Amino acid sequence: MDEQIALSILRSQSDQSPWLIRALVRALPINDAATPLLDHELRGIGWGGDSLDVLSRSLKRLRVVTGGIVGPWCLIAFIFLLMPSQRSYQTLESLIGVVLCASLLDKFILDVLALLTNLGSISEDVERGRWDLICLTNVSMRDFINAKHAAGQMRVWKTMLNVIGSRLAVVLLFPLHYYLLPLLVPGRLDIHSLLENIRINNVFDLLNLTFVHLIWVVIATVYVVEPLWRLRTLAAAGLNISSRLTRPTFALMWGVGTFINLWGVQAILFVAAAAAAGLGIWFSYQAYFVRSGFSSSPVGEADVTFAKLIFALLVGIAIYAIYRWLTHRNLLKATKRLVKLGGAA
Repeated sequence: MDEQIALSILRSQSDQSPWLIRALVRALPINDAATPLLDHELRGIGWGGDSLDVLSRSLKRLRVVTGGIVGPWCLIAFIFLLMPSQRSYQTLESLIGVVLCASLLDKFILDVLALLTNLGSISEDVERGRWDLICLTNVSMRDFINAKHAAGQMRVWKTMLNVIGSRLAVVLLFPLHYYLLPLLVPGRLDIHSLLENIRINNVFDLLNLTFVHLIWVVIATVYVVEPLWRLRTLAAAGLNISSRLTRPTFALMWGVGTFINLWGVQAILFVAAAAAAGLGIWFSYQAYFVRSGFSSSPVGEADVTFAKLIFALLVGIAIYAIYRWLTHRNLLKATKRLVKLGGAA
């Protein structure tokens, strides 16, 4: 099944395929850096250069990780349906909370692996005498860095898939737990579905409900794919450090400094997002009250919710843009440094 899905995705690249399919293909690190050098790097870490094989194995791992979390939850949910109790419902809720916290604390594993596995990527070539051969082949340093960057991501690709799989499980479990499950035991416990709180009296209520769920879609999307953006940035930072050709001790010190900088950026992003959200809500409520004072139309909270949706989109775009800028900046620095060391421009 995974092979068929992957094959259909690859075939669709030349067609007018949906954006989601194209995004899945572009998400592969090897997609934009297919060179003999990359093939050599991949053979050394247990991956092939075939996009079909990588995509198939990635889909299979996501299915295993996500199913490994959703499966036990479904088993406990089945027991809950047979013998409904407040305790079993809270156990299900606790399981979601544990997975959510674990997925947010992944930085202590993914960040360390993504950076440290790339600290010797270039310096080892110099120490083993491969750098002079690379210079003689007249390989563009841009292609060289891109291949190293792709291989660096593939070294921790499985770990990144584990993180994304766990986050995807949380996204799937949320509607099952808070929307569907309470509806299956109506009136038997003091448990209510979020669907029971929905009241649609006019078109503005429908718009408000749509905007609310679109906000959750934006938040869930950023939550799931953020590890991929972070992996690209950390792999690029590792290459930048490795291109300095410093001793392992100094490289490790540079790595610690990179951790501090990146986590500082993440903290600033979180604070800025919270501040922007609060400011956006305040402005939207002010606009709502002003509009309500000059108009008798029952706009409800749709205007406010739409403003929240716009801010959620802007925050998501800002997070992606910052990660992309940091990645490009580190790769560009590494490329320029290698050109100065004799590599082809």
